[in-house]
Amino acid sequence: MVNEAVSDTESKTCRDGSEGSDWYSIFRNEEYIFWAFKYTQDALAARGSAAKLYYNDYNVTVPSKLTKILAMVKWLRSKGIRVDGIGLQGHWNLNWPKMNDIRNAINKIAAADLEIKISELDISVYTNDNWSTKSWEAQKEFTVQLEQQQALRYKELFRLFKANNSRITSVTFWGVSDDAT
Repeated sequence: MVNEAVSDTESKTCRDGSEGSDWYSIFRNEEYIFWAFKYTQDALAARGSAAKLYYNDYNVTVPSKLTKILAMVKWLRSKGIRVDGIGLQGHWNLNWPKMNDIRNAINKIAAADLEIKISELDISVYTNDNWSTKSWEAQKEFTVQLEQQQALRYKELFRLFKANNSRITSVTFWGVSDDAT
């Protein structure tokens, strides 16, 4: 599995050294993604393993990022690399992403003949955190009302996941407890 290689920056495809990618810094391009999949694919074949190969990332529901991810998978497949699926990291909140954006991402990934895993699922009660500026909402009291909002969001998500159970192979939560969200 390759994790978080695609950039959120519109003008870049891959995260580079300025975005914390040591692998990109070493290779000076995105070829490391090819080699990570290639070596893993070869090792699995040598062992007769049926393990699947996934690309995993956050913000996959953002259309511009999903477009870059699907282009990367197409590029890998054109070079003979098997990519079985995409992991959608579910670091979401009570309002974001919209259910339609999640649905659209699932549909586009499935249309590319890829399996889908929902990975790192947690639903934050903090709806005004800003990752780009690193500004965070003040800690909230976890009230009954907030708990009900969060439960409803999970219910909506799992209704969508169940409706797409032929496409989604698993849902993995982000830890037993995430007291910061």
